[in-house]
Amino acid sequence: MKSVSIIILLCLFSGLLCLPVVGETSNKPLVDVIYSGGKGDHSFIDSAYRGLIQAAEKYSFTTQEYSILNASADPVPQLNGPEGETPAMVLLVGNPLTSMAQEIADSHPTLPVVALDSDSLVGNNTKTVVFPMYGSSYLAGIIAAGETRTGKVAVVAGRDNALMSEFIQGFSQGAVQSGKEVLVSTAYVADDNSGYWSPERAKEIARDLSANGTDVIFTVAGGSGMGVIEYARNTSGMKVIGVDSDQSVVGPEVVVASVLKNLDQVVYNEISSVIEGNFTPGVELSGLADNGSGIVFNPNFGNLSSLITDRFGEAAEAEDRYRS
Repeated sequence: MKSVSIIILLCLFSGLLCLPVVGETSNKPLVDVIYSGGKGDHSFIDSAYRGLIQAAEKYSFTTQEYSILNASADPVPQLNGPEGETPAMVLLVGNPLTSMAQEIADSHPTLPVVALDSDSLVGNNTKTVVFPMYGSSYLAGIIAAGETRTGKVAVVAGRDNALMSEFIQGFSQGAVQSGKEVLVSTAYVADDNSGYWSPERAKEIARDLSANGTDVIFTVAGGSGMGVIEYARNTSGMKVIGVDSDQSVVGPEVVVASVLKNLDQVVYNEISSVIEGNFTPGVELSGLADNGSGIVFNPNFGNLSSLITDRFGEAAEAEDRYRS
């Protein structure tokens, strides 16, 4: 019989929440997953977690999961398993973990380190997967322009940085190219990474935007987006375009569509590559044209599939121009 080790580890210091999930440890590779934020956001982190679950359904491995709430202050988690086993790989999810990912790669030069939505890492043991989001956000802008009754739409972003700028510019350009006269505004939840998990602040911003006549909001703020959706559920005429996961499940009456990063598939693929022995280092772009990003619509608001199909090529070309 294989030995079974069950560990519950809770580390609450410097804002670090460590939640390892450890099962049978004998003869199984260990996969460490570090999230920028916590599960349950119905967005970015949950999408990555779905990929971990999918991989676990096919492959036999042990997992340690960590949630980092303050990447600039929190220490690197303990990577070795409870029996001292070395991880087969470390997967880091979220741009705020770029520096941590590079530190781990430098300290463990033979350990595969995969960073998703990160700045590019250096080293022969690193893989960076970047998700260009201009094209799918462009489609979201077209949809928002078609849904607004006031002619005012907005983006609520987690913080002001290059990653958010790609969403904002794509959305704004899509709205402009929709053929309708639309005013696009932008609001930021915070000036640091707390903007990705501050739903109450995002809810306040949605209230202010609504007071100014905005009736469609594209939320690009991770877990903070739940605050926007909550406000919309209680406000007549307000609609939302979600992000990272299909958020119509938490707002079926208000979420018109959701812009997706297909993190689940990428997480699955990267774990598979390490376990099957074909890990390839480097930088990979996974955007609209190659199904790394996309958009899903809520059928409660009508069938938008023909609009998405008709404008898909236009959006993909716009993304290529933006990235070039």
